[in-house]
Amino acid sequence: MISCNLPAGMTEPHWRGDPITFCRPPHPLSSRLSKLVSARRSRPLPDQPVVIAGDDDRHLEATQGINPGKVKAQEAAKAVDGKAIFPVFAPGEAVYPASLEPVTPQSYREHLRATKALEEQPNLSDEARAELRRSQLSAEQLDALSAMKRHIDCNDLGTKSELGREGVERQARAAVAKAIEDHERKCERQQEQRQEQHQKQNQRRAARIG
Repeated sequence: MISCNLPAGMTEPHWRGDPITFCRPPHPLSSRLSKLVSARRSRPLPDQPVVIAGDDDRHLEATQGINPGKVKAQEAAKAVDGKAIFPVFAPGEAVYPASLEPVTPQSYREHLRATKALEEQPNLSDEARAELRRSQLSAEQLDALSAMKRHIDCNDLGTKSELGREGVERQARAAVAKAIEDHERKCERQQEQRQEQHQKQNQRRAARIG
């Protein structure tokens, strides 16, 4: 497994016996992940399945319209025929509350614009200040975004979630087991295809001889 962050308290021996390697750069670009995984594939057992544990930047998806952590992990996984996975937190830890008005990139830009204007223009009229405040996000909305920002990767799952380190290990082991199962099925299909191709070649050869 290639992971953006090694969960606190965990070391690679925890994963001995599984096809796992941890990468520790805090903000790896997909190209760097791809190079790392490609280098791993050049070692013995190059067909070993690869699982990439990426960041799930839901707060950025809400405020900027894009989830860069998820996109980069998926790009890296696709480049090496691997599987990208993302942490699953306890209910309510990493989701925006349905009871609040949704935050969109447009509403977040308006919030930033209004906040900046209020800070830099102290002589605004009461009416103008009231209008700008109506464009700001509520304290509850900002708190929800902050909570989402605290729960994005496997390190956060291990240290900030009620699921803790056990949750990281449980999810990682399940992902690795699934990757191995899928890889074995793929190898079986490839072996069957090679056998069928070899059989057809033998039949054509026998037909020419006959």
